[in-house]
Formats: sequence, C-alpha cells, structure tokens
Amino acid sequence: DGHPLQVMLGKVTEAVGSTVETIRIGNMDQDTVNVLLSDALHMLPRLTEPLTRIVYYKTDGNGMFVVQFFQSLCDEGLLTFSLMSRRWEWDIEGINSRNIADDVVGLLTTKMLKLDTATLWGLK
Repeated sequence: DGHPLQVMLGKVTEAVGSTVETIRIGNMDQDTVNVLLSDALHMLPRLTEPLTRIVYYKTDGNGMFVVQFFQSLCDEGLLTFSLMSRRWEWDIEGINSRNIADDVVGLLTTKMLKLDTATLWGLK
C-alpha cells in the first residue's frame, strides 16, 4: 500500500528470501484497557476506571497508542506514585485538558522533539 514500513518489509523479504506474516490486531475495548492499566499500576480495576475512561477516550483503545499515551502521562507528571498514600495517583483535569496527537506517529514525534539535541543527532 506504499507505506514506508510495507516497502521496507518487502525489501527484507526479497533480500532474505523469506515471507513476512502480517497479523492485524484490532483496538482493545474499554474493559481490556482497564485490565491493562490496573495491572500496570497494581491497583484494583474499580480504582483505575476513571483513568481508563479518559485513556480509552483519547486513544480509542489502540494498543500502541494506549501504551505510549500512558507513558507520556508519567513523563509529564500527570501520573505519579505517591509515597504518602503508597499508590499511583493521576490528575484527571490535567489529562483531560492535555492536547494529544491524533495518532501514534504524532505522539511519538512529539516525544522525540522533547529529546536533547545530542540524542536527536544520534537517532539520525
């Protein structure tokens, strides 16, 4: 379909003489996202439901987007571990007001642009 990843996989297949199997994975439903978040935060699913609702709304359950968005919440201090309460806490209003990219590539690009110059140069 002309996507750079498809083109690269085609070249690898030709060079190696093997086949690449494509596995299509659909988006997760809200319950599955909640299981993922509650497991990652070591909290009961009923306690992570408010966070799950917003993560699901912002990512539409796209697995890679959920993981990247979730990581960005930690990076930006919107999801933090409280030593006082000994559990994870999040800023629902901050997460709600956060402008996010419309897709995974946009989110990753935004994260990469926050890297220091030396790291960006190394990635080139």
